[in-house]
Amino acid sequence: MYRLCAILAAALCLVACSRHQALVALRLASFALLALALVACDRDTPTKPIASAPAGKMVATVDAPAEPTNLRVEAITDTSARVAWDAVEGATDYDVNYRTLSGRWTNEPHKGTRLYNTIYDLEPNTEYRWAVRAENSDGPSDWVFAENFTTLGTTESSVTSANLELGGSVEGDREALEALHHSANWRENRRHSTCDGDAPCKRGPLRNWLSRRRLAKWDCVEVNGEGRVVALELPCKGGYEAEWYGTIPPEIGQLTHLERLRINGRIYGPLPPEIGQLHNLRELDFTNHRLGYDRDRAIVYEFANPGWREINPHYGQPIYSLPPELGNLINLEVLKLNNNGFRQLPSELGNLHNLRVLELSGNEVSELPSTLGNLTNLEVLTLSSTGPIPPELGNLRRLKVLRASGVEGPLPPELGRLTQLDTLWLHKVRSGSIPPEFGRMTSLVYLYIRGVAETHLEEGDPRFGGPIPPELGNLINLEFLALSNGDWEGQLPASLGQLTELKYLGIYGGGFLSGTLPPEWGNMKALELLALPNQEIEGSLPKEWAFMQSLQFLDLQDNFLEGSLPDIWGQMKNLRQFDLSLNFINSPLPAGWSQMESLEKLTIVESGLTGSLPSQWKNLGNLEELNLNHNDLTGPIPSSWGAMRSLKRLRLEDNQLSGRLPDLRDLSSLSAIWLGGNNFEPDVPSEGCFSHDWYPWQLKVRTGTYRGQPEYRIHVHGINLCAGDPPPESGPDHLLGG
Repeated sequence: MYRLCAILAAALCLVACSRHQALVALRLASFALLALALVACDRDTPTKPIASAPAGKMVATVDAPAEPTNLRVEAITDTSARVAWDAVEGATDYDVNYRTLSGRWTNEPHKGTRLYNTIYDLEPNTEYRWAVRAENSDGPSDWVFAENFTTLGTTESSVTSANLELGGSVEGDREALEALHHSANWRENRRHSTCDGDAPCKRGPLRNWLSRRRLAKWDCVEVNGEGRVVALELPCKGGYEAEWYGTIPPEIGQLTHLERLRINGRIYGPLPPEIGQLHNLRELDFTNHRLGYDRDRAIVYEFANPGWREINPHYGQPIYSLPPELGNLINLEVLKLNNNGFRQLPSELGNLHNLRVLELSGNEVSELPSTLGNLTNLEVLTLSSTGPIPPELGNLRRLKVLRASGVEGPLPPELGRLTQLDTLWLHKVRSGSIPPEFGRMTSLVYLYIRGVAETHLEEGDPRFGGPIPPELGNLINLEFLALSNGDWEGQLPASLGQLTELKYLGIYGGGFLSGTLPPEWGNMKALELLALPNQEIEGSLPKEWAFMQSLQFLDLQDNFLEGSLPDIWGQMKNLRQFDLSLNFINSPLPAGWSQMESLEKLTIVESGLTGSLPSQWKNLGNLEELNLNHNDLTGPIPSSWGAMRSLKRLRLEDNQLSGRLPDLRDLSSLSAIWLGGNNFEPDVPSEGCFSHDWYPWQLKVRTGTYRGQPEYRIHVHGINLCAGDPPPESGPDHLLGG
């Protein structure tokens, strides 16, 4: 509107300033029209105080946020109205202005990204205009004008979802807080409390709650401009900082302006139905309570805490469900009920259409209501002991995080419709397989699916697993992929090579994956960890994997891999740990691996390695642990290996190594050597690591045998063998072999 006014004013100015000689009367009339246009524009254009908005940014800039949408009025009384709108990407603040039809615009203070504002001090039975705009450091968006609203008359009342009468009073809020205070067992549960029976607390927790001070001065309480309670958080900094023990009284329903309710502690007994009267509530957090624990726990607790039952008669009663009145909290955006142990969810939760966060982990819900599929604004959903996942959850198109444990399969393919999902975490899935439709979740960044461990299954129970769908290669934004405890079958999909953003890939359990390592996976240049242990993968190591320049951890142990080790893998400059044990390599160690400058731990046990130890490996300056036990390596230990200054543990047992043992005196970090089961010459160096002066008990170890061969096993914690540190004083008991 203000753009149109500006154009009209400019046009009139041109008329007034024309070169043509106009009559004085016409020019005066033009100036009059100009003044009227500016007055009209000033009345119809919302403004924001200059102190909070830079001059010259009344019109949206190129990088300013988009205009807010879905403007609505959520609650109206005779003197107030709650207005709301949907989030705008990139916005850091919102401006709200309002006025009567004949009045001037008034700016309603608003800070941050909150998506609503309550306008107070309105006139009863009066029509108002209102507008909102988004803002960030680049400037504001255009103003968006909403439909007018009319405040209620002083005798009107409404409780509809779009027009709630908040009602109540400051004294009603005071009564509710006092009832909440009396419902807690201070005397039995807080040793530092000085409350005496029913007398007010002079010191100790929430000591000022029973005073006649203004509620704004009460600990852990937040009020609005009218003195009504809008937030209650226990514990809170500067107030009551211990856990809460007690019940929720019915008077809680009197806090009709309450927007945020958080209680961390122990709430025993059922939630009262009156909690459904908190129509203004935006956040409800009762995490880590005992809303659904059974009577057995009560018996144990009562035995340890005599007198508790008198004050908390509801404790230990079987509370297996939540009150259906929770479905009346239509403005609720955040609901957290983690770790309570209840077993049923009311279907009325599907009425909470504004809900963005629903956390129900740590409970024992065996069946989820299908009405959860109605929560179309939901962004975060966490569940546990869920039973089957309802296919209706595929309707939650705005969902970004889904975490569930104790899932009864099969997994519904409808979840593939969750195209905004960026985190999918499914733990202890009991049966079924990964639906190919999961490949449609193209916003996915984190994917974790874990079956039930075999030790927790009965004989004949179905197991989660099956083939890994090639469609997962469509998840181009994926950074984390972990599949665990599944009976995986078939081959590794070559299509996963398209996941160029992937950093973690781990497939554990099952042992039935076959085929070869896909060369296409070499395109995963962001990959940092790759784990494929305990499978039946065969073939050779692909040369193309040398292009995984970000790879740091590689685990390929216990497979059927064979063939030569590619020398080009030495280009993996960032590789830190590599395990290739229990395979069928039957080839020499490549000299080119000496270029793995970041390598810290290399383990290739019982894999048929042949040939000699590469002298070029002296360049592995960061290598701390080398384990090549139980292979067919031959030849001497290269004397050049004395340059590996970081080496701490060296295991070369049960090979065919021979020759004279080098002194390796420069291995200043070495603390453990295993050399048994080889063909070394019997004359041991008298200097360096094997000096009798430095290590007086060495002869006792050297005179033993290992599989019929002279034994050279030295392992002493806490000293550097080759640095000349003196051995411990307590004698040969500190020698550890093997």
